[in-house]
Amino acid sequence: MIFDIKLTVFILLLPLFVFFSKINMTLKDFPLESLLPENVEGWEPDKNDKYFNSENLYEHINGGAELYISYGFRKAISRTYLSDGKLEINVDIFDMADPKNAFGVFTHTRDSIDNTFGQGCKIYIDAVIFWKGRFYVSVMCFDESESSRQAILKMAAYISENIPQTGDLPAILSYLPEKELIEESILYFHHHAWQNAFYYLSDENIFNITDQTDAVLAKYGDKENRHYLLLIMYPNEEESKQALKHFRISYLENELASVIQTEDDRWLGAEQNGAFVIAVFHANSKKEVGKFMLEVSKRL
Repeated sequence: MIFDIKLTVFILLLPLFVFFSKINMTLKDFPLESLLPENVEGWEPDKNDKYFNSENLYEHINGGAELYISYGFRKAISRTYLSDGKLEINVDIFDMADPKNAFGVFTHTRDSIDNTFGQGCKIYIDAVIFWKGRFYVSVMCFDESESSRQAILKMAAYISENIPQTGDLPAILSYLPEKELIEESILYFHHHAWQNAFYYLSDENIFNITDQTDAVLAKYGDKENRHYLLLIMYPNEEESKQALKHFRISYLENELASVIQTEDDRWLGAEQNGAFVIAVFHANSKKEVGKFMLEVSKRL
């Protein structure tokens, strides 16, 4: 009798097991070519799709592969569409393994807020760049005619609609103070190379940033009162404590210092709050550094 009940429950639940197995397979091994259109307004695909991983991405993006690899890049497909046998539209789809990585790469390219395609996009005269879910997409044509422009817009729309899922923004963004924030400046990362994006600090990993940390840089204030916030979230409080100590010793050259005046008569400071390190750069005064760090601490 007990065996019969168990068998009945298994049979009833079997469709759910199959359903979720298909979802997991889709998420892990999604075929990138299935996101691409067969043709758009007379633009036909070249038959030779190219595939890339972290080992050969350099062959496709000479000098730019490091950006994608620093965000956990997994694989990519590149397809060329032809019109009249000579004009080209180049489409690249990057599988970044996690939505926050796709968002992070996208933050390097935007200078405005636009959600026409995907979960955020940048539209140029001859290109569309956007992110959705764990995918970062580039659609580009070097011909600036109206027909090619309409074609790249339709290709971007097709790909965006066919990406099966959206993704959550990195949780760390919710801790950014909103007052005077320049939203389009937000830069999310987890590789120390990008700590210098707005304000040069060091080529060394002075904040102990790793794949296990989340970091965000943002600009605040107008051009005359521009200052920068760097917020880093570590796996635990002990790691954030050690990171702040490392920063103070290697950069401030004083383990006890929290706020200093820099050579350009601006102010810089850093402090720890639980699993976070808060750093403020290029502030007008010591008081401003303290006030801003307090505002961030309240949100934590």
